[in-house]
Amino acid sequence: MQIQQEWLDRLSALCARYDLGTIKMLTQASRGINNRIFIVNNQYAIRFDGLTGIAESRFAAEKIAYDALTEIGVPVPRVIAVDSSHDFASGDVMIMTRVRGAAVIDTWHLLSAQQQRHLAYQFGQALAQMHAVTFEKFGRLRKLATNPQDRWIDYVVSFYEQYMIPALEQRLLPADLLERIPAIMTRYRPMLESVTTAHLVHMDAHPENVLQENGELTGIVDFEWVLSGDPSSDFQVQDQWAEFCPGSLEVIYEGYLSLRSLPADHDQRVALYWLLRNLDSAVECLLDGDSGQGYQKAEQKMRQALAILES
Repeated sequence: MQIQQEWLDRLSALCARYDLGTIKMLTQASRGINNRIFIVNNQYAIRFDGLTGIAESRFAAEKIAYDALTEIGVPVPRVIAVDSSHDFASGDVMIMTRVRGAAVIDTWHLLSAQQQRHLAYQFGQALAQMHAVTFEKFGRLRKLATNPQDRWIDYVVSFYEQYMIPALEQRLLPADLLERIPAIMTRYRPMLESVTTAHLVHMDAHPENVLQENGELTGIVDFEWVLSGDPSSDFQVQDQWAEFCPGSLEVIYEGYLSLRSLPADHDQRVALYWLLRNLDSAVECLLDGDSGQGYQKAEQKMRQALAILES
C-alpha cells in the first residue's frame, strides 16, 4: 500500500517531536476501522483517531488501561505518548511500542490443535488478569473524570436508552422487538443492580484485537471503547470467537476460570449485553438508512439473545 506524502510528512514530524529517529521502514496496518495505524521502523505503532464528535480523549483512556495492564504483566503495547495538540491531525495521536505477532482472526487456521488450545487458554487467563483491575466508579474510562456513574445499572440504562428511545419514537424495529426488549430490561434490572464492583473491561476483545506468534499470546490491543464495568460484558463478543476460531471458546473459559470465577447468572448477563450490542448496531444501521445485511445480521443476533433471556 502506497502511503501518501501528507501522511509521510505527519509521521516524520511526529518522529522528530518524540525522538523516534528517522523513518527507514514504514507500513500501514491493513486492519483498523476507525483509526489509521502506521508501523514505523518495525518498532513503533502510531495511531490516528479517526472518530469525530467525541469530546473526551479515547486515546488518553486507552493509556490508562495499557499502563495498568503493563504493571500486572498482561501483554499490551507500552504507550510512549498521547498527542492531543492536533498539530498532526484533527484528532489525537497515540504512539506505542509495536507488539509482535498477527491478529488471531487471520492466523487461527494456521495453528496446530495444540497451539490453538494453548493460545485460547492464555487469552482466557489474560482476560481474567485484566478484570482484576478495579475502579471506584462505572462507565467509559474516557468519561470517568467528567461523568462517572455510581451504579453499573445507570450506565447500562443510559446506553440502552440512547438506542431504544429513537427506536420507539421512530418505530425503527419490528413491533415484537419494540415490546420484547423493554420487557427484558425490566425483567433483568435486579441482575444489573447486583453488580457493585467496577472492573477494567476491554469491550471489544474479539480475535481481531488479539495477537499471536507461533501459538503464543503476544498482545491484546485496541482498547478504544474501554470500560469500567461488569467483567461478564467482555464475553459479549464470544460469538465471534466461536465463529472465527472454532473450538476456542470452551478453552478460553477454562483459562479464565483457572484464575477467576464468574457469577452464577453469567450466561444471562452475556446474553443481555449481546442484545444491547446488537441493538446499537441495528439502530445505527437504520438511522443511516441501511436495512441491508448489516441490519439483518444485528436483528438475527438480537432475536437469538432474546431467546436465551426469555427462556
